[in-house]
Amino acid sequence: MLNVEGVSKYYGQRQAALSNISFRIDKGEMVFLTGASGAGKSTLLRLLYLEEKPSAGRILLDRFDLSRISKRKIPFLRRHVGVIFQDFRLIPERTAAENVALTLEVLGKSGREIRRKTDEALNLVGLLGKRNNYPYQLSGGEAQRVSVARAVVNEPLVLLADEPTGNLDEQNSRELLELLSEINMRGATTIIATHQVQLTAKYAKRTLNLVSGILEKETR
Repeated sequence: MLNVEGVSKYYGQRQAALSNISFRIDKGEMVFLTGASGAGKSTLLRLLYLEEKPSAGRILLDRFDLSRISKRKIPFLRRHVGVIFQDFRLIPERTAAENVALTLEVLGKSGREIRRKTDEALNLVGLLGKRNNYPYQLSGGEAQRVSVARAVVNEPLVLLADEPTGNLDEQNSRELLELLSEINMRGATTIIATHQVQLTAKYAKRTLNLVSGILEKETR
C-alpha cells in the first residue's frame, strides 16, 4: 500500500527535516507517527498528501510514485487521501454539512449523492444533529469531528491525521482516537501523527518514532 524508501527532505542550506526515512505500511494498518515538535512528523505527512515533494528517495502509494507524479495526476490521487488537520481548517461561512459536502462538490457528485454521503459521514462522527451549525457554534471537539467527516466522506484509501488531538482536551482526544480507530476498522489505512504518546498506549498499534528527522525506532 505505502512504501517510503530512503526519503529525505531538505530546506535552505541543506537543513534536513527528514533524513533517509524508510518504512512500509500495509493496506488496512493503523500506524502512529510519534516524536517531539519539530521531529519531522508534519513534513512527512505533507509529502504523503503531495503538498511537497521529497528531496531524495521515493514514496509509492498504491500504484503511484509520489516523488515523480505529474501535476496533472495530483488531483486524482488526492481523491483517495483524506487529511485531518490540527487546526480543523473549516470554512467559517459554511455549515458543518456544507464543509463536509465541499469535497464531493469539487468531484462533481450529484446533489442527491452529496446529501446522502454528507449525512452518512456526519452520522458516523455523531454530529448529524448539528449539520446546520456553523463552526463558531461548535466546540473544539465537534469542529474536529466535522473535519474527520470531511476527510472520510469520499471513502479514501488512506487517512492522514496531523496532530488531530493537539487542540483538544484529554477526554475529547480519547474520543477522537476511538473514532479514528473505528474508521480504520472499516478499511481505511490510517496514519496518525502525534506527540501525545500517552494517548496511543491503549491501542497496541504499530508506532514509528521520529527524532530530529530520523526514524529512530519502530514498535509493534
